[in-house]
Amino acid sequence: MRQMNLLGQSYTDTAFQENKDLPFHRWVNWIAGFSELFVAEALERHLPYRGKQFTVLDPFSGIGTTMTTSYLRGYSSIGFEINPFPAFVTRVKYSAIHDLDLDGMKSEITHFSEFMAQSKRPHLSKPPSGFKTRMEFYSPKVLEKVLHAWDFFEMLRDRPEFYDVFRLAFGAVMVSFSNYSYEPSLGSRIASGKALINDYDVSGTIVAKLKEMYQDLIWARKVAINNSSFNLINDSFFSSDLKPESVDLLITSPPYLNNYHYIRNTRPQLFWLGFAQNSADLHYLETNNYGKYWQTVRDSNYRCTLKIKLHKLQKLLDKISAVESDRDVYGGRGWANYACEYFNDTLSFLNKTKTVLKKGSKAIIVIGNSILKGIDVPTDEVFSLIAKNLGFKEVKITKVRNTRIGSSIVGTGLRTAGRKTLYESVVEIEK
Repeated sequence: MRQMNLLGQSYTDTAFQENKDLPFHRWVNWIAGFSELFVAEALERHLPYRGKQFTVLDPFSGIGTTMTTSYLRGYSSIGFEINPFPAFVTRVKYSAIHDLDLDGMKSEITHFSEFMAQSKRPHLSKPPSGFKTRMEFYSPKVLEKVLHAWDFFEMLRDRPEFYDVFRLAFGAVMVSFSNYSYEPSLGSRIASGKALINDYDVSGTIVAKLKEMYQDLIWARKVAINNSSFNLINDSFFSSDLKPESVDLLITSPPYLNNYHYIRNTRPQLFWLGFAQNSADLHYLETNNYGKYWQTVRDSNYRCTLKIKLHKLQKLLDKISAVESDRDVYGGRGWANYACEYFNDTLSFLNKTKTVLKKGSKAIIVIGNSILKGIDVPTDEVFSLIAKNLGFKEVKITKVRNTRIGSSIVGTGLRTAGRKTLYESVVEIEK
């Protein structure tokens, strides 16, 4: 395990990669997640006295790494997540610890395997009508098996604890036997140089995930400290009404300034699991997501105005806007609008944070830099500038990853200009 120096001490890497083999956290591979070990060490460092009831907040909870890690260690946990799919994952994790009949789950896994073996049985389920893709999401043979599985899921509808667990298992693996893949953004297999999937062991893949979940629940029930509360809100943190000075520690990793389209990349789960029926259902999520998306702000008929007067930040936005000015919103101007909206949301986030944190409490924020139209955007430094402007008592920045890869370099043809590198930092602020 790679160790990094964080806040003057050795600290585990923040990358979600560490979670892929950890019980409970491996249920869903989340591109935007971060390490359970990082969260655990942050808890031990900043809230070491478990005898006292502490409240931990994650305003962008994703699939619940901060929430579940805190809860299993006896801390009360509050989280916000605007996207219904990761919110569903987190909610099922919590409810399964307490409410799920594990013997019943084991029995239903066997029943599912037997049901799926009845290959000649006609299916009653249909694909979600509002889910449209440029090419068929599932090949005919795979789709038959998927719909057969859904017939079984529907038989569990009057037993919601099992119904949710089986749907979660499907949502976790459904892309793996589709004609799409994450590279890391959702795209066709052909576009990423992979062959289409004509046939697949759908039943075996779902069963393997369910058995993994079953084993992890046995583990979780042994380690969970059950004297704390757990409260997940499926909405934007900006709409929260948390009581002032009610949070002892905030640990989060907000969306990065990289135009990673979280909603688009979870469209398969949102439609197949019933959280969306048509594209209009996604509009609220896209327009209220932290930082918006370039696609939603580039065509604005106005120039985004910063809500905070920071000369260094405005100068950076002007520099981005000046690149390829002849391309209008598809040049620097559009990307400057995107960055401006992102940092306006950062201001709102830090304002909210200052309100809900208790005096002397800290927020631990994992954030990565970005490159827009070939321009370095030191997001961690901007977070620090805004926090200082808002009057936080103390602000520290520590790089925890000197290099990272993925979709974080945006801006088409200028991505590699000047051999610029991506990194990840922890911004620690104290009220």
